[in-house]
Amino acid sequence: MMRRRRFAALFVLVASIAGMARGDDATTYAPPKRIELAIESVSPAGKIVVEGHNVSQKPLRLWRGSNSWGAACWHVLLVGHGRVDTWYQSPYQSFTRNFPAYDELAPQARTKRTLDLGDGTWLPLNSERFRGGAGDVVIVVYDVPSTDEAEKLGVWFGVAAAFTTLR
Repeated sequence: MMRRRRFAALFVLVASIAGMARGDDATTYAPPKRIELAIESVSPAGKIVVEGHNVSQKPLRLWRGSNSWGAACWHVLLVGHGRVDTWYQSPYQSFTRNFPAYDELAPQARTKRTLDLGDGTWLPLNSERFRGGAGDVVIVVYDVPSTDEAEKLGVWFGVAAAFTTLR
């Protein structure tokens, strides 16, 4: 019974985040290309390896994290012991040269990204450091807003999420 409540709470939380990111057009817009996320590993220090899978039959363009379009798109939640700890990428990053660069992911291809909560680009909402333990749930959310550049360059925008239970 407790597991069902916990899963239901996680579902509501992720659905709420996804709904807020999409705004008023959420009922009419369906992205033609999709990326599915899976958490491959989580280290005790807060390094999270996420695999993205282009499940569409067309190439998928994703912003690089080295520019203002691709930075600050990831969020991490740690749920356990009656609390939710949240981290998000700082939008206050400096870039030597800021231009809308992307990587292209072939149809059915996969890519990996490491989210390192200790690398200085993450801001905590209520916990300074990652303290995951057995039974805790880690959720990653990739939330890319629609921009003029994304539409002009054909770069994917939308929300994707994944979760895993720590062992």
